[in-house]
Amino acid sequence: MIFLRYCFLALILIGSSLAQETRGTGQCYLNYKNKTSVCSNYISPSDYIYFDGSNTDDSLKYLKVAQGLSILKPNDQTQQCIDAFSSYACALTYPKCQEDKENKASLQPLCQSTCTNVISSCASSSDPIVLNYIIQSPLFPKNESCSEKIINISTTSLTIQSDQCNSEQRLSPSSTCFAPLIEDIMYTIDKSKTLNSQYCLNGCCLPCPQSYLLYPSGYLEKGFLATQIVRAISAITSFIIFISYLVLPGKKSHPSSLILFASLSIFLYSSNVFFSLGNPRMVQCTNAVEPSTQENNALCGFQGAWLVFASYATAVWIGIIIVNLHLHTVWNSNIIGREYVYLHLAGWGIPIILTIIALVTKSIMYQFATLCLVQQSKANFIFFYPLAAIVLPSFFVHMATFFHIAKISREEEKRNSIESEITNEFTAHKRHVLQVIKIQWRALLLALLLVLTVIFYWIFYFFQLGNISNGPTSKEFLFEWLQCIQQGKGQDVCSEIASKYMPPFWLIIAAEMSPSFIGVDLFCIFSNTSLWREWKQWMSELIPTRKQIEVPDQFFAI
Repeated sequence: MIFLRYCFLALILIGSSLAQETRGTGQCYLNYKNKTSVCSNYISPSDYIYFDGSNTDDSLKYLKVAQGLSILKPNDQTQQCIDAFSSYACALTYPKCQEDKENKASLQPLCQSTCTNVISSCASSSDPIVLNYIIQSPLFPKNESCSEKIINISTTSLTIQSDQCNSEQRLSPSSTCFAPLIEDIMYTIDKSKTLNSQYCLNGCCLPCPQSYLLYPSGYLEKGFLATQIVRAISAITSFIIFISYLVLPGKKSHPSSLILFASLSIFLYSSNVFFSLGNPRMVQCTNAVEPSTQENNALCGFQGAWLVFASYATAVWIGIIIVNLHLHTVWNSNIIGREYVYLHLAGWGIPIILTIIALVTKSIMYQFATLCLVQQSKANFIFFYPLAAIVLPSFFVHMATFFHIAKISREEEKRNSIESEITNEFTAHKRHVLQVIKIQWRALLLALLLVLTVIFYWIFYFFQLGNISNGPTSKEFLFEWLQCIQQGKGQDVCSEIASKYMPPFWLIIAAEMSPSFIGVDLFCIFSNTSLWREWKQWMSELIPTRKQIEVPDQFFAI
């Protein structure tokens, strides 16, 4: 049985070998691999194409680059040159073959006009860059009269046919889009249509998100993934602090209750990452080319509104903490602790109103990183100016509190140095300040970190985001970068051109990472020994130990 199997296998191998010989010598066969799509329009389903498996990429790469560069500057004369050379090069590389009734194969000779068209059409071309790639090709005709015998890349001799040969129809090459560009499928069907007029040109498009293409491949993907992971950690850690101040009895009194609302705001802000974590393109893009807006992507609109609301709420509640600390320290006033109704109206009402304004003006869209936010052209008036109106006064109040504390410390040192008698009033005020700082220094530090974060991000957004959002649409930059891409140099090499127009990679990641840490900062500042001691005590009261459980005597009665 085993012997028969081996015999059967041997017969198959011998048969396939004979078939290959027959196929290579006496029959036409089709072995076209549509890798480059350079000659895809030349080959039709009814054609027999002789191709012996030789590597044609090296010979056709010049044609491919010429076709790619022609996309950037449409020119009738240049296009005629490319069309003529495409027809000639494809007919030369993939000669047509016919079989008669006896299955005898014969290769079809090239028309002389197919060759002469190349010379006449390219002689009038005015684009030296495209023309240079065509002339450099080893397939370009070397004899102006096109009367010589042509040696095909497949080592088959083809003769130019001049008698009884009409001019062949020129090949109209399809768009050659070098990676990372993608083909405009609408343009392929109808040249008057396009997927996106802003990001597509003559059949090739910059895929969304466009800013990712302007840095070495994978840089922004990996960098923003790191910021998303940090933001997710911030969401978890801020949720722990929120639950702690919500549940633990010792955290429910003023001013600790202010931390409860601030931690809730920070949790809402950080949890925004879960809209895009793992698949940011569902928020960034509405299709392969077009960035998301609140009108074409409901998820982008909802996520952007969430982010705007949480940003304002965080700023307002941190501002309330700063004002409360100032009143308590400088003026010895506890007015905020008695007006919680107005605090909630301000803490949640202001963010709701400003978020509604952003939605009504249709300002939310994707422009940067992995989240939707207010578009750059409206960001200052709708987002950053109102945010600055909250943060900057808080910063000045924060500094006033700091200088007051410093003044108290200097006066104490001065009095001690001259051994003067300290009045009871000053002593009481000093003790009050020190007590407040001892209790609320954590809130003071959190407020300072938030103010610095907002200022840093605003500066980056104001000065650099315009480059990120407008870079892919700048005609000067776009042509230079696309010319590099369409020469087949690749995204990594062409990113050097983009570096002249775009912010440094490290600055982008730093700007996105700074607000991502706010939840981690909250956790590190307020997660102390006292907090875990309160959790332990709360758990022990909630779940009594065995010794604390009293079982009635009747339970043991029979």
